[in-house]
Amino acid sequence: MHNFIVNALEDKDLEIYGNPKIKTLDFTYVDDFVDAVILAMKKEWNKEYNISGGEEFLVYDLAKFIIEETNSKSKIVVKKEEIAQPQKVKLDISAIKNIGYFPKVNLREGVKKCIEFYKKRV
Repeated sequence: MHNFIVNALEDKDLEIYGNPKIKTLDFTYVDDFVDAVILAMKKEWNKEYNISGGEEFLVYDLAKFIIEETNSKSKIVVKKEEIAQPQKVKLDISAIKNIGYFPKVNLREGVKKCIEFYKKRV
């Protein structure tokens, strides 16, 4: 996310590693992450939870959205997939939902907030 937004604001290329038709990630807005950690600490202390926004999103669509929102001249460059990067990421957040976590900030809203944050600092 950081690289995409900074590169878009500087009109540099946004790089995707892998097939743009299947490469997905499941993002989490920072405020939602903090809420989830605090909730987990108050409930079952010694348990593992997946924390995410609960929405699998194509990285290519994210790159296009960031370019549009920043009015960037950036191009999307597709590179060979890296072995260390999974090509599809969707987390099961049912366990943390069972203790009361529900993401409040969807990906598009979170990206817009991040862009505004970076515009003031880049």
